[in-house]
Amino acid sequence: MALFTPRGLKVCLPVDYSFALMQRLYPTVDAFVVLQTTEGFDLLPFTLGFMDAILCFLGHLGPVLTALVVAVAHVIGHCICINSLTAGAFFVRVSTIFSVVSGYGIYFVVLGVVGFISVGWQGLAAYAVGRLLAGLVNGIINHFNEKRMQKEAGAVFAMSELNFFNAYLFYARRQKKSTDLAVTDAELEESNWQPVFQDLATKWPKIVARFTPDS
Repeated sequence: MALFTPRGLKVCLPVDYSFALMQRLYPTVDAFVVLQTTEGFDLLPFTLGFMDAILCFLGHLGPVLTALVVAVAHVIGHCICINSLTAGAFFVRVSTIFSVVSGYGIYFVVLGVVGFISVGWQGLAAYAVGRLLAGLVNGIINHFNEKRMQKEAGAVFAMSELNFFNAYLFYARRQKKSTDLAVTDAELEESNWQPVFQDLATKWPKIVARFTPDS
């Protein structure tokens, strides 16, 4: 099956495996929170770039420096996600909040207004160039990271799956739970993870209804 987050991000991982991991955190952290935090990690590079861009605009930094700052922020966020590095709780929380209202163009309106008023169209162009640079660098990083995953794990995971792992690890580290992403046969037993699944199905049936079987 494929899991889906509250905002519809597809996570192609088996249900029993995914919920076996989330069972370790339950009931302190339920499945909904983990899935929502997955969205937060997915948006983390954009969040860091957005925050730094606003600071650059308000600080009246030049276009070249603004582009570099935005690019570096995006790349750092991307590297945090693909390497499952420890991310600051503040940034994860902010990014998760951002994910709740993403998709409506709000952030680009804010960027446009603040950027144009503070530094004019040059600042907005610098932001666009920074995003483009980050995309190119992250593409190169992804290429080598996919080779690494294939060599070490024998499989290549998409960013949504990696960010699900990041969300699990984020809470596992805070709760001092196991950070081993491998689960035992006992953990895969339906009787072990079914309470976590049922809790999500009861509270958020629309999310569970999106889950699809493997083809």
